[in-house]
Amino acid sequence: MWADSPDETLPVVSGFGVVSSIGVGAQAFWAAVQSGATSARPVRAFPTDGLRNHVGCEIDDATLRGYESLPRASRLAAIAAGEALDRAGLAPEEIGGLCVGTTMGDLPAVERQLGKAAGNGQHGDDGGEPRLLSTLGSNLADRIAGAIGVRGPGLTLGTSCSAGNLAICRAADLIRAGRCSRLLAGGTDSFSRLAFIGFSRMRAMAPERCTPFSRERKGMLLGEGAAFLVVESLASARARGARVYAALAGYGLSCDAHHVATPDATGRGAAAAMQQALKSGGLAPAAVDYVCAHGTGTPANDLAESRACHLVFGERVPFVSSLKALLGHALGAASAIEAVASVLCLSEQRLIPAWNVDQPDPECRVPLPLPGEPAGAGPLDLILSNAFAFGGNNSCVAFSRLASNAA
Repeated sequence: MWADSPDETLPVVSGFGVVSSIGVGAQAFWAAVQSGATSARPVRAFPTDGLRNHVGCEIDDATLRGYESLPRASRLAAIAAGEALDRAGLAPEEIGGLCVGTTMGDLPAVERQLGKAAGNGQHGDDGGEPRLLSTLGSNLADRIAGAIGVRGPGLTLGTSCSAGNLAICRAADLIRAGRCSRLLAGGTDSFSRLAFIGFSRMRAMAPERCTPFSRERKGMLLGEGAAFLVVESLASARARGARVYAALAGYGLSCDAHHVATPDATGRGAAAAMQQALKSGGLAPAAVDYVCAHGTGTPANDLAESRACHLVFGERVPFVSSLKALLGHALGAASAIEAVASVLCLSEQRLIPAWNVDQPDPECRVPLPLPGEPAGAGPLDLILSNAFAFGGNNSCVAFSRLASNAA
C-alpha cells in the first residue's frame, strides 16, 4: 500500500473546499451530511412547465460570497478553490497548476444569452456571439485560474459525471511524474436548463426525492456545486509542515463500451475501475472500509454498482452509501464533492449515513450505514470513491490515511 510505506512522490491532500446545495464551505457541508439535511425543492432557475419534473437541488444564491462577475460554474469553482487554498495555508502563486472536470461548464450563461437574443429577435449580431465564446467549457480552467490568481498549466476535462475524479487522477499523475509539486484539482457544474430537460425527457429523474439503493427508487435529482482539493507530493507537504488529510492511494479507469447512457448491467466495467484503483496502490479488497458510491438513485445504475461491488469484494462488501440522496447529482462536480466527503470521512472517522432509504433493495445486497444504526467497529483507513459517466466512462479513486496519521 502506498500509504503504508510512502515515498516522497506520494500524492496527498493538504486542503479542500466545497460549495454545495446543502452547505457552502466544508464545515457547513459536513454538518449537513451528518444531519441528513436535503436541498430538494421546486426549481427556481427556469420554468419547468410542460416537463415531467419540477424538483432539483439548487444552491441558494444568498450563501455565495465573492466572484460575482464570473459565470456561475466558474464562480462556484473559484469559491471552493479559495477555501481549499486557505485550508492548505497556501497562496495562489504557490500552486503549480489547476485541473478541473465538468459536464456542462458555464452553459447556463450561454443559455441566458441565447434566450435574450431570441427574445429580441436577434442572432448574435449585437456582439453576443463573441461574448459566448468566453464561456465555452474549454476555457473553464483559464477562467478559474485567472480569477483566483493561479499560474501554470490549466486543464479542463469534460468526461461528464466522472470528470471531477479524472481531474484528481490527472493531478496525481503530474505529482508522481515530478511535473508539479502542488496542484488544485476538482470539478464544477451549475444548474443547467439543457441538462434538466434532457434528464427529464429520459425519465431518469425522481419526482421529489433521490433514494439510492432503495427498493422503490425512482431516479436522480439534478444538482449543482463545486469542490477542489489541494494535491501535493508528500515531500512538499512535509517540507512546509502542512497537515496531510489523506493520501491518494490509487486510482482506476475503465470503459463499459456498452451504451451511450445505460451502464453494463453486469457491473464488470465499474468493477474493473475499482480493481485497478486497488491494484495501482497495492491494496487488498479486504482493506477497504467504505465505498462512497456513485449511487444516482436510478434503478439501473444502483444495481450495476452493487453488482460491481460483489465482483470486487465477493460476499464481504464494505459499507456503501451515496451523497446524492441529499444534494442531487452535480454532474462533473459530483465526484469532486464526493472526494472531499471521503477525505472528511477519514479525517473525522465517520461514515456518510445512507439517507432516504425507505426499504433497502434486496437485489442490491450491499450493507448500508443507515441513520441511527450502529455502523460497525474499527477505524476508517481506506475508502473507494466511485464515479461513473455516460458512455460507461468509469473512475474510482482510493483515499487512505497515512500510517503516521492513524490513531
